[in-house]
Amino acid sequence: MILEKSEASAHAASSLQGGYRKLRDQLINEGVLSVGEKLRFEKNHTFDSPSAAATIVAGNPKNGNICWKDVSGKTLKELETSKL
Repeated sequence: MILEKSEASAHAASSLQGGYRKLRDQLINEGVLSVGEKLRFEKNHTFDSPSAAATIVAGNPKNGNICWKDVSGKTLKELETSKL
């Protein structure tokens, strides 16, 4: 989940194609994201995957399992692996 008032890149890289570009446009059209110098989440939004969330926030394709980190710097993948 990306929380309300979080910011995202206003620039969508040319590598952001297909479904993610459509999702970004949909979130803007639905008012979840407002457009300005940066995109801003106007309400909390739950994504289907960590990669979808990271990609929309960054404006280019990302692997959410290695992009998202906790306060100690551990990636989501490391956290999930340590629980096994």
